[in-house]
Amino acid sequence: MRRSWLLLVLIVISLQSFFNQGLMMKPQVVVIGGGIHGVSIAYYLATQYNVKPLIIEQTQVACAASGKAGGFLARHWGSGPTIQLHEKSYDLHKQLAQQLNIESFREITTLSVDGNRKGKNVAKWLNRKVTSKIMDDGTAQVTPLEFTDKLLAAAIEAGAELLIDSVTGITIENDEVRGVQCEKSGIIETENVIIAMGPWSGKHATNTFHSILQYSPIRCCT
Repeated sequence: MRRSWLLLVLIVISLQSFFNQGLMMKPQVVVIGGGIHGVSIAYYLATQYNVKPLIIEQTQVACAASGKAGGFLARHWGSGPTIQLHEKSYDLHKQLAQQLNIESFREITTLSVDGNRKGKNVAKWLNRKVTSKIMDDGTAQVTPLEFTDKLLAAAIEAGAELLIDSVTGITIENDEVRGVQCEKSGIIETENVIIAMGPWSGKHATNTFHSILQYSPIRCCT
């Protein structure tokens, strides 16, 4: 009887160790960062390209700007090289809102209001002497947290995985990526890594690849 119990305990410990590693197979792609960029990448990899990525997030999904931003969208507010990005981004937000049942998405009209002088007022709900006019009808709002959460749910349904852990480095051998080093999970083997850590991406990439990334700023709109 004692041997049976001992064998059972060993099996349970082995299974716990197996599942605590987070992955049963070598992930095709590891996405570092669980903000809207990382989750969007995982969503399209899983749903459009049949790639099952692993998202690694240090704390929780959409913990920074991706869960707290204002969520204002403007289709025509780009200029120069960013015009097409603005238009495509707006159209994708609208499309995904319908596909994923994102309830907070709503198209709205943006007004220009001058509170210093009386004039034509198209917004009758303004109760002061102001001038107002329609500025743009190609604008919308969405709650970023809901948007990111529903993208994540759809990505996981399509085969993506989420791991809450802190990435401490990337393993590189012969100038090729071999894995991602995590604080709790150890080394996760993979040959493809995407760094999607928002404003922290440059610092992480610089520390990993020991070279300063060059950025070319683009002025798009004010």
